[in-house]
Formats: sequence, structure tokens, C-alpha cells
Amino acid sequence: MSGFDSNWNIGIMQYEVDDFEGMIDSFTKYINEEKPSKNWLAEAYYFIGLGNLNLNRFGTAIENFTLAINNFASHNYFFAFFNRGICFTELELY
Repeated sequence: MSGFDSNWNIGIMQYEVDDFEGMIDSFTKYINEEKPSKNWLAEAYYFIGLGNLNLNRFGTAIENFTLAINNFASHNYFFAFFNRGICFTELELY
């Protein structure tokens, strides 16, 4: 990541102001348009998962957190597992 990836930066700003729909859209555009490396791809899926978790879309959040885990989201690896567990609990999948 060069530091100038606009969709990434917009997504982070949207996260900070709880604009989860916008954040999901920005990180999805980041993935599709900017073709990030595996580590940044994982981080983007982590943030998409957070957005879906906050919107109570637990099944979709599980999918996103799993993608983050499978691509080894180094900065948020533990949190991806933790938040996926919250989703499983909310769906009573334990």
C-alpha cells in the first residue's frame, strides 16, 4: 500500500464516524479496483467484516472475517477470530 490509496483512506474515515455502509463500499472498491497485496487484502476483509458486524449482518461478517483469517490479517488476526466468534454467538452457532 502506497499510503495514497483513496478507497482505503476513505474507508478508514468512514469507520471512524460509524458510516458502516459507506465503509463496506469503500473497502470493496479498494479490493476490486486497487488489487491489494495479500496482507492488505486481508485487512480490507477484516474491516468489511467489522462493518457487517456493526450492521448485525452476522453471516456475512463471518464470511469476511474468515477471508481475513485465511489471508492472514497480520494487524488484526486475533481480532478477526474474536469478532467471528461474536458473530457465531449472535447466530447461536456454538
